[in-house]
Amino acid sequence: MVESPNLIYLPEIPFHEEEFLQEVSNVYQEKGKVLIVASEGLKDEQGNYIFLREKKTDKFGNIQMGGVGKYLESIVKENIANRVKTIEFSVLQRCAAHVASKTDNDAAVMVGSAGVRYAL
Repeated sequence: MVESPNLIYLPEIPFHEEEFLQEVSNVYQEKGKVLIVASEGLKDEQGNYIFLREKKTDKFGNIQMGGVGKYLESIVKENIANRVKTIEFSVLQRCAAHVASKTDNDAAVMVGSAGVRYAL
């Protein structure tokens, strides 16, 4: 039986590592496993991304997201359980054309058509 996520962490709520570890520990002790969903944009109370050891930016100066899963995996391994699996859905999301909206498809056609016209 597939269970819903036990814990969900969103960027709108400041992330506290101690609270996270306590919540994970509580669920793990009760169920023997924990399913966690976490946004890449998790920040602490000061507004700092929790996973950034070094800030990586693209050529426009935008902070490159990624790594929150590995960060959470490492602190769970250090403090609670040795067996942790991390799944990053970013590639799957970009490959899932079957869930694209009509707006997404229309925008893609419009941009593609403009690109071809520009190239010609």
